[in-house]
Amino acid sequence: MQSLEPNQPLAKKELADMTGINSSRLSRLLRKLTDRHLLTKVGAGRGTKYYR
Repeated sequence: MQSLEPNQPLAKKELADMTGINSSRLSRLLRKLTDRHLLTKVGAGRGTKYYR
């Protein structure tokens, strides 16, 4: 999470490549982080981006 620049949008694929976390685990982690308002999710489907 610290490697995410504020206001730099990243896709789940980019985050997976950066962290080495598999897609299903990353999806659960991203959902938890957005639920806790630590990340902002914008978009849906393949166009989804996450912001810090």
